Amino acid sequence: MFGRPLILKVMPDFSDFQATNMIKMSTWLRLPNLPLRCWTPIYLSKLASMIGKPIHCDDPTANMTQLSYARVLIKVDLLLDLPTFVM
Repeated sequence: MFGRPLILKVMPDFSDFQATNMIKMSTWLRLPNLPLRCWTPIYLSKLASMIGKPIHCDDPTANMTQLSYARVLIKVDLLLDLPTFVM
């Protein structure tokens, strides 16, 4: 909402609504149309680190079975603005 991710969680019986709990979030980064030379773990990690902290890439990306895009799980700081593009 308003350019930010919407996070839905099951509410526990005793909820403590503090903004400090919602500072970082894991999300999948989708990188379309990457050249094949860019599909190395080091290169994908460098690309993903420009947006957040890289955690993991999915199986089709690691095995290079889905070549239309690469996906990397990253941890994003929700208090910072996300870049619109990476050179």
